Amino acid sequence: FSLAEIEAKWGSIDQYLEFEIGLTKADIARLRVLYTE
Repeated sequence: FSLAEIEAKWGSIDQYLEFEIGLTKADIARLRVLYTE
């Protein structure tokens, strides 16, 4: 999926990661910390 497709279908990257990939909100927060330090 492209970012535009993800935003159109799920509304946000976070929603995509949670509902399509199966990550929890805590998983997403941890990834954000790891990749934005």
